[in-house]
Amino acid sequence: AVVHVSFESHRRLLQSEVREYRESRFDVTHRRATLASYLFPELRPDLPHPNGFAGYTPKEARLAPLPVPYDADAHHPGLAALESAVTRGEAGELLRQFGLYELRHRPLFAMSTGEARKTMVVDCLLSPPQLLVLDEAFDGLDSQSRDDLREVLPRSRPSIR
Repeated sequence: AVVHVSFESHRRLLQSEVREYRESRFDVTHRRATLASYLFPELRPDLPHPNGFAGYTPKEARLAPLPVPYDADAHHPGLAALESAVTRGEAGELLRQFGLYELRHRPLFAMSTGEARKTMVVDCLLSPPQLLVLDEAFDGLDSQSRDDLREVLPRSRPSIR
């Protein structure tokens, strides 16, 4: 598989997240898609809505709002599987290396350009593609983040040059 990380892919990610949020019909009560739910869509909580869905079933898309209260934190029972996945193993290590660990429950729309770029790179590294194209991947990053990315990429995947 070929993965392309660029300014355009970042723009599309944010547009898609906003569209999913608006289409959810529960935009006031539910937590927006977060870094954790983006990286692990298969662990999206499956919780019933307290008032029922009245014939509407929300999409279970990668960028769809999470069916937990908008102010839910990492200790919310519905987020336990996500919290476990992003704090342990390779995911936790990559998030720490890229300086994203403390942001794991931040909504995607609230991330800076650099944080979103690093999130997309971490996503690629968790399921390594055959070819990773970093087109303008360093644009929008401060000098420290550019240096960190140059250092962490080869260390996390020796086959990356």
